[in-house]
Amino acid sequence: MTQRWTLPNGLTCLYQESRDVPLVAGPLFLRAGSRDETDQEAGLCSFTMEMLMQGTRRKSAKTIADLVESIGGAMGIQASEDYSEADFLVPAPYFERVFDLLIEILSEPGWPADEVVKQKSHVLADLRSRHDGIFNVAFDAMRQALFKTHPYARLSDGTPQTVRAFQRKALSGWHERFIQPDRAVLSLIGSLSAAEAERIVRRHASRWSRSAIVDASRAPQRPTAPTESLAIDLKANFKQAYLMTGTLAPSMRETQTLPLKLFNIILGGGMSSRLFMDLREKMGLAYEISSFYPARRDPSVWSVYMGLPPERMAVAEEALTKLLTQIAQDGVTATEIAQAKRMMIGSFVMDHQTRRRQAWYAGWWEFVGRTQDFGAGQAERIRTIQDEEVNAAARTILAKPRLTVKVMPYNL
Repeated sequence: MTQRWTLPNGLTCLYQESRDVPLVAGPLFLRAGSRDETDQEAGLCSFTMEMLMQGTRRKSAKTIADLVESIGGAMGIQASEDYSEADFLVPAPYFERVFDLLIEILSEPGWPADEVVKQKSHVLADLRSRHDGIFNVAFDAMRQALFKTHPYARLSDGTPQTVRAFQRKALSGWHERFIQPDRAVLSLIGSLSAAEAERIVRRHASRWSRSAIVDASRAPQRPTAPTESLAIDLKANFKQAYLMTGTLAPSMRETQTLPLKLFNIILGGGMSSRLFMDLREKMGLAYEISSFYPARRDPSVWSVYMGLPPERMAVAEEALTKLLTQIAQDGVTATEIAQAKRMMIGSFVMDHQTRRRQAWYAGWWEFVGRTQDFGAGQAERIRTIQDEEVNAAARTILAKPRLTVKVMPYNL
C-alpha cells in the first residue's frame, strides 16, 4: 500500500514498503522542463539540472560522487521537455545519508565557476556531434518545422548561442523559479517501515525552503498542424539516405493517446510490424524502419522513418505512401490489434520489474495528476480499447497533411 504525505513546504511524498530486498529507490519529479524556457533560455533547464551534481555550497562534485559510490549506491539527475528528475538507489541502511545529500544538492547549489565552464564545453561538444547522426538531421528539421515557435521545436540542450551565454546568475534564477519543493513529487519504495521513511523524509526535506519568487511564466501557445502536405529536401555528408514523414499528434492527456499508441505498435513497433514486414522484408527498401509517438504534455509528434540507399528513395516514398493510404482505407485487423495489446501490456508489466521503476511509475501517475490506483488499472484500460477506436485513431492521424523530410548525400 502506498503512503502519501504532503510536507509544509509543499513537497508531495509517496512511499511503498517492500521488505524483499534491503534497498530504497525512487525518483523525485520536478515540474520544470525545456517546455518552460523562453527562446533566450533554451537549454537552461538541462544545464541547471546537470550543474546540481557538480557541487553544493559545502561539497564538491568529487565528494558527492565518492559519498554515493562508497556505499554502493547510484544517483542521477536529468531534464527533458516536460519535466526534470532526480533519482537514486541505495542500500536501506544508508538511505538517510543519501537523502540528506539529495536535499543538499537540490536546495544548496554551489554553481562552481570552473564546473560551469566544463559543462558548457560538454554541452557544446554534444550539440556539434548531434549532426553526425542522420536521424538527428532529419528529426531536427521535422521538429522545427512542425512546432515552429513552441519550445518543443528546440533541443533540450539549447543552442550554441544560448549555452555560451549562460552565467551563474541565470542558473540561480532558474533554480529559484523551478527547483522548488512545491513543484516536486518524491516517490520511494524500500524495506524501511513507512514510519521510519516518513521520519527521515520530514527531517531532511524540511530544510528545502519554498522560494518567495512566484513563477510568472505562461504555458506556450499550442502548435498547429500543417494544413497542407509539406516537403523539406536536405543534403548532408552521409552515404545513405533518410526518409521521415509525420505530423502533430495528441498529447498524453487526450483520449486518443492509447488507441494511437496501439496503432503505432502495429505500424512500426518491431519486426512483426507492417513497416518492417512489408517495406523492409518483402521489398528490401530500408536498412532501418520504424515509427514513433512519444508522450508529451502538449501536442506530440507521430512519425515514420526509414534509412535506405539513396537510389531507392523514390520507390520507398511511393511504397510508404501506398501502404499508409491502404491502412487509412481498410484499417488494421482485429488480430493485429490483439497482438499490439499483448505487446503493450507485456512491455508495461516488464517495465515494473525493478524497485526503481515501480517507484517511478507511482510517482509519475501522481505527477501527472492521476489517482494512486491509476497505474494498476492501465493494463485493463488497454484491454478494453475497442478495435474501432484504434482504427479511428489511425484514420485521424493518416488523414492529416504530413511533413516529409528527405536527406540525401551531397553528391546526388
